[in-house]
Amino acid sequence: MKYYKDTNNKPFAFEDNATAEIITKVEATHNTTLTKITQAEYKALIAPTFTELQTAKISELTAAYNAANETDIAYMNTTFQASSKSQGLIAQNLSIGTVPSGFYWKDKANNKVAMTFSDLQGLGSAIQVRGMVNYDKLSTLKVQVNAATTQAALDKIVW
Repeated sequence: MKYYKDTNNKPFAFEDNATAEIITKVEATHNTTLTKITQAEYKALIAPTFTELQTAKISELTAAYNAANETDIAYMNTTFQASSKSQGLIAQNLSIGTVPSGFYWKDKANNKVAMTFSDLQGLGSAIQVRGMVNYDKLSTLKVQVNAATTQAALDKIVW
């Protein structure tokens, strides 16, 4: 490969068989002058900035937070699904303020689990408390990411 940068340090890479004519056309198209650089210089120009690395780390942690909030949850001696859809259905049922006689909620194995309104509130509360714990964890990790000064420090921050 042949590596170049323009007057604004924008990197360009060409196949080894790129002719001087091709490079001249690129210069004309971009209204700039290209200067030959080494592969190491090229890699430095295309490497993400530390701010970009921090942003990527926060995105990674946020994805882990979202996944943790949607994992199954143990309650009433069984395990219930707690996906966004399930949480929405629980909230919808709680918003009514009561459940009919014979009400049940299916656990992860699709077994009917008899529930009172109070039981359903307990399931919702268990999910809510877990979400609060996860949010506190995410907030703490974000502070660590923003305080980090090296990639090695960022790499140590994990969900």
